[in-house]
Amino acid sequence: MILPVSFENGTLEVNVCSGLNALAPDYYARGFAGLAYRIADARERFEAVYVRPLNGRSLKVHVDGDCLTAWIDGVEVMSVAPTLVPASQGHIGLFVDIGTEAYFSNLRITQA
Repeated sequence: MILPVSFENGTLEVNVCSGLNALAPDYYARGFAGLAYRIADARERFEAVYVRPLNGRSLKVHVDGDCLTAWIDGVEVMSVAPTLVPASQGHIGLFVDIGTEAYFSNLRITQA
């Protein structure tokens, strides 16, 4: 789901819970869900941070230029510099992988 919000730098936070749905392909579905950001208008390019939160997790992503830091349940789990896609304005989305059923709540967007 792509949200009608423009985003380049700042912090995204969401509570997420996911699992495999009944039609999930056995050989590659893993229940990944998370946040996509800097989604280009044509949807050909974006960045994403996703987890496999089978019992629910709080995901926080901070983006500053080509640097990204992510936390799960308040614990820093990843810091990347440079990111794959150069800093650019784009939309925000809720990322749900193939064969996944996901629930999101409490989405918070803080623009830098």
